[in-house]
Amino acid sequence: MPVLKKLLMVGLCTGVASCMVKPKQVAGYDYDCEIVTRKIELTLDQQTRFRQMNCQNEECKAQAVAELASSMIILPLSAIVSGSIALTGNTLYWLEEKGRCLSSKKATAS
Repeated sequence: MPVLKKLLMVGLCTGVASCMVKPKQVAGYDYDCEIVTRKIELTLDQQTRFRQMNCQNEECKAQAVAELASSMIILPLSAIVSGSIALTGNTLYWLEEKGRCLSSKKATAS
């Protein structure tokens, strides 16, 4: 089997099962500080990229290759962007939580 066919098969399998990483906000409650906490978790969302295609001409084949290439790029790109959002958001939520917890404890002590 030529290398091009192997690459195409790997790409097709990756593309058909393409996923996208998405940030999701989750709320909780800290009983020690008596405050609502928030954090961002990363979730995987499966994308349906390919329609039923019956390619008979070059334009259709070019479109299939373009969709395949874009689906292989989506997962790592969405992981980088969503990971950055989650890291920044969780850092800010952590700082907010610590500030509220300190003020809550000071108010309780007074």
